[in-house]
Amino acid sequence: MVHLLLPLCILASMVREEDGNLVVDNGRFVAVVSESSGMLESVRLSGSSFELAADYGDHSLFFPEVAFLEPDPSSWDAWSNPKGKYFGGRVRTEVLVNRDDVAIIGAKWENGYQDVTWKYRFVRGEPYISVYTERTVKDERVYVNFQQCVMFTADMDDSYIVDYGGKLVPTMFDGWGTVRGSTVRQHSMFSAMDAGTAVRYPALVWHDDETGTVAGVLVTYVTPNQRESISYHGGGRSRVRHPGYAEGQFNWFGKSDNESLYLRKGTKFGMEMYYYFAHGDLEDFDAFNRGLFNPRHYDIRRSEDYWAASWGGRRTSEARYSWSYPQATSNYISSQELFRPRAISIPRSQNGTLDPEVLDLRVVAGIEGREVDLTPLPTRDGESLLHKEAATKVGDGYMVGEVTWDVEGLENVLRYKVFEGSDKLIVSGRASALRWVRPEEIYVELGFSPRVREVARIGKSAWDIRCDDEVYRTLGIALYNITGVDTVAETKDALRLYLVHGMKDFVPPGTSWNYEFWLFPHLGYDLESPSRITPLRTEPERRYREYYKTLPGLEERKEFGIRPDPNVFAYSSLLGPDFLEVNLYMAPGRYPLRLFLEGRRVFKVLLDGTELPGGSWRFDPGTGVLEVDANWKGISSLRVTFRGEDVEEGSRSLPPNPYLIAFPNPFNRFTAIKFFLPFHTYVRLSVYGPTGAEVRNIVCGRMAPGDHLVLWDGRDERGRQVGSGAYIVTFDYGYGKYIRKVALVR
Repeated sequence: MVHLLLPLCILASMVREEDGNLVVDNGRFVAVVSESSGMLESVRLSGSSFELAADYGDHSLFFPEVAFLEPDPSSWDAWSNPKGKYFGGRVRTEVLVNRDDVAIIGAKWENGYQDVTWKYRFVRGEPYISVYTERTVKDERVYVNFQQCVMFTADMDDSYIVDYGGKLVPTMFDGWGTVRGSTVRQHSMFSAMDAGTAVRYPALVWHDDETGTVAGVLVTYVTPNQRESISYHGGGRSRVRHPGYAEGQFNWFGKSDNESLYLRKGTKFGMEMYYYFAHGDLEDFDAFNRGLFNPRHYDIRRSEDYWAASWGGRRTSEARYSWSYPQATSNYISSQELFRPRAISIPRSQNGTLDPEVLDLRVVAGIEGREVDLTPLPTRDGESLLHKEAATKVGDGYMVGEVTWDVEGLENVLRYKVFEGSDKLIVSGRASALRWVRPEEIYVELGFSPRVREVARIGKSAWDIRCDDEVYRTLGIALYNITGVDTVAETKDALRLYLVHGMKDFVPPGTSWNYEFWLFPHLGYDLESPSRITPLRTEPERRYREYYKTLPGLEERKEFGIRPDPNVFAYSSLLGPDFLEVNLYMAPGRYPLRLFLEGRRVFKVLLDGTELPGGSWRFDPGTGVLEVDANWKGISSLRVTFRGEDVEEGSRSLPPNPYLIAFPNPFNRFTAIKFFLPFHTYVRLSVYGPTGAEVRNIVCGRMAPGDHLVLWDGRDERGRQVGSGAYIVTFDYGYGKYIRKVALVR
């Protein structure tokens, strides 16, 4: 790798140059950033011998991993070296800000494959490093690994992960994994925050008992095409291959570790993380996470769908990490999971450990009483069962991934096809005789994961493979539009689509069997009839909540917040009786800054002491959002002055006659629930059954002041009718909670 070292003279304040490194001392810890690689090499807590370093392999604490694949079926070494720092290229490292209160170091790695930029942001006296990283695809190809790694050498005792449902769960106790003797877990990063109730950001955290040290990393922001990403966690000292290290990985595009994906030139994706290092325990890190997270406000944004299909494979010395298989991905359905290259899953539903998928797909033949896999994975001898051909095909609005194998006189072709603006995956293939052969049977097997609870037949020729789900209650993949299949048989563990069944005679070379079927992923309901399967070109609109962060120094004041933005870093703030001042680093350029100021009225806005004209800022008292559009030039101070009906949160009074009305009551088909809001606020309205369990959540989100009317049709979250009885309607809007009994009579 060729390095470009910028001329860095003696640096004042928090950053100094030392032996080819940039050393940052913020009073809480000392961090070392390599000038030559731009990577975070170590963090040592002040007044302690405890140091986080990365002596495992050739990694650093912060490692942007890149790996790509050359589709050469003749070579076992087709997979390139996974550690992207060996790809060559040029690294630029520079100090962007160096003050006594804040310091920012920027790095850019131009490697010609995925160019990576990142910024480390340090604040005096704070126990965290804020990092924003972004990638731009320069070389269009199949990439095997393209993840952001957090790796350090330390004998950590315990570790935890924020799971798919938003809860903090253990992955390791005293160095021993809590899952199948392993420390591997993976989860959808933002599912709970998008569709459930969240109190913290997606995070990983480790703790060491001997030194009383806690280290963690959380994610506050991802680009819209990354909202589906998941996280993966490993590490420990007792049951892992490399003792004494901890590892976290954040993976892109809803994919998992060790997967492949075709990336188009020009694609950009990024994320913002907070690294936390301090003396303390799990509770200290979690308090930091909860303090940064602001549930009081969020913007609703639309996910940008990245769709692609290709051949996807991998070659390593370990068979379980190697495969040749088609690949497909979109916001709605994806293939290939950790240790499961045959998996097909729904990206937002990855709440398992090693079984996040809905089904595994393979093609099988019965020859002379033996089961022969026509879609074989490599074996441990390191040379056998490579594919014959592999191809990625691109058309107008579609892509196809295709792999061909030769196995015992049969040629098997398997294709995955996805479309732009579609939530479907089309699977097709062809089995052909290369010589005289007698396949007693040939079938496509859809093997069920442990998550599957039932397979329901829909009409005459469709099936729905359904799973229970913590957030969405029910999710599934429907199989329909089947052609070229003689029989569909359901076993305990799989659906089998027979192309040939009970054959007794030999067939000559050139005999072939073609098939095709469509897969439809769905969230939140059971398919009851074929009419609920949407058209091929359907693209359900995926929206997500982009939560505002609390302002630094005002973590307990949830009525204030700032929207995460790759260009924006707020490092301190001050609240006075009639003003709010926020000190920020704003990357040079013109773009909007969004602040949340609940219960306030904005009088004027000053930037670096100069009042901004009214046309450059807009305040919506209904949502409490202030948007400031300016030509930013780096370190900035923004002061917002208030006037009018400013009240402290605790002094708000309830409306004179709060009410919650349900009519008709008793009811048979539906009841109308009416309530009043005195101001714009967060509302949760739910129905509870006779046993006290929640039956249905009807409203969960911010609503405007005034009268509101909603309906309950006597159904639960799954759309099933509930029985007669007494039910409780609860109405909670943050400053008061009301209940109303309703009677359902069938």
